Amino acid sequence: METSSQSSASRRPPQRRGGSDSSTRTPESYKICDRITEVVIYLSVVFGPWAFGTTKSPETWILNSMGYVLGVLLMIKWVIRWRLDYKPTRWSDPSNRTLTRIALNSTRLTALATIAILLYCVLSALNARASIDPDKGVFIYNTHSLSWLPHSYDFPATWVYFLHYLGFAFTFWAVRDWLLGKTSRERRFFVADPPGAISSQVQESIRANSEGESRAPGELPDRLRRLLWVICISGSALALEAILQRLSGTSKLLWLVVPHWNKDEAGQFGPYAYRSNGAQYLNLVWPICLGFWSLLRKENRLHVGLRNRVGGSAHVVLLPCAVLLMAAPIISTSRGGALIAGGGIIAAVAILLSANTRSGKWIRLGILVWLTSGILMAGYLGWDRLQMRFHNLIEDDSMSGRTEIFENSRRIFDEHKVFGVGPGAYATVYKFYRKPGQVWHAWVHDDWLEFRITFGWVGFSLILLALMGVCSRWVASNGILVPWEFMALTYVAVFGCLAHGKFDFPLQIHSIAHLTVILCALLFCIRRHGEP
Repeated sequence: METSSQSSASRRPPQRRGGSDSSTRTPESYKICDRITEVVIYLSVVFGPWAFGTTKSPETWILNSMGYVLGVLLMIKWVIRWRLDYKPTRWSDPSNRTLTRIALNSTRLTALATIAILLYCVLSALNARASIDPDKGVFIYNTHSLSWLPHSYDFPATWVYFLHYLGFAFTFWAVRDWLLGKTSRERRFFVADPPGAISSQVQESIRANSEGESRAPGELPDRLRRLLWVICISGSALALEAILQRLSGTSKLLWLVVPHWNKDEAGQFGPYAYRSNGAQYLNLVWPICLGFWSLLRKENRLHVGLRNRVGGSAHVVLLPCAVLLMAAPIISTSRGGALIAGGGIIAAVAILLSANTRSGKWIRLGILVWLTSGILMAGYLGWDRLQMRFHNLIEDDSMSGRTEIFENSRRIFDEHKVFGVGPGAYATVYKFYRKPGQVWHAWVHDDWLEFRITFGWVGFSLILLALMGVCSRWVASNGILVPWEFMALTYVAVFGCLAHGKFDFPLQIHSIAHLTVILCALLFCIRRHGEP
């Protein structure tokens, strides 16, 4: 009997390291959805800025459509999991129940806030407070509107904004779901551990090297790696094009189109008709590029064959790209872009020097030299114009007309504090609050104030709740383990964009808001080294 059982066992096919039962085998339809999701994410990242910043309606709806495709694919994957009882292997570590509970609550909080924001937009559009008569230019009030519920003074615009936010919501959750999934190669590496547990081989690697990664020793997840490459390469090409376009003196965006606004080349930057928008986008990218370089540099050090060899890894390309990217916002002559870039560079230097305290002095000196070279290049190419603009700002009490906009906008907010005027309705309502002879403006040049005006305190609180859910994930144990400096530099990028929003309108520009959503999804998937 023993011999028979042994021979029977010997005839069994060797079991795959990741397991071969039906519960762990990925359905083919699920693989197809993941592949299409990956392609659409990359296309959206590249399309957004290069389509003239996605500031016009056709390009905006193309980017929205990509978000809807991602949402449909995500729902199909959910159905496959439910119908086939399939549980995909994901990057998570449920060893600490307290922190796992925090991650779960954070996910629920963010999901509920997302749904609540979308429902708020729908309710505002359905409960229209008034509509505008285009011929007479006056409001026609709806007597059936309920004032104690969210409402809108321009319900067609509110429906449009609902569709924008729906695309962003689909993008956020689809990117998160895709990033947390493991590729077939990564599933084969994680051997006999229970689903979601960290491999004992990886744990030994982490114990042996405190700078190790929670994957095949020293290895970054494939999907995160590819997404970061797409963001960094596309952003670097954009920065190079913008600088060359500025130096050429052309007034055509991408040397192709003269924009309706800002026909002077000094007001443009790259594919963006408004130089500040170009600077805002690039200020999102360069901290990611710098963090990716640091991350790959650590990964390279764990590979003995490549360690200490100049040019031994592709990460050497990223540092010059980061320097080019951080110089571009200053060269754009955007005052806000230059200030945010300067503050971000100071934060980045502090983060990288703190993260490399164990490295040799030449490594730290090299980091300082590279970052200084970026500042010097930016100063050489753009300081004269930028200095003149800062000088004009000191002499201009109106802050380029913003003071007038702020005064009128605060009057709108004072009269609609609770529920606001409705998402997307600011441009319509502003016409009735400007004084005779004043110029009409479509944006407040203060995203924080504009969200309060359009959503009111009730809706704005939901937005803050969603942002809180994203930021709270850093304390959770579930997710992709990355060095703390990469997470810190990602926060520099996102918070830099939010700081831009205090004196401009980056989140009203679709390509900038789209990349911000993707970076928030990335933050929602990662956790730093050193957590229990």
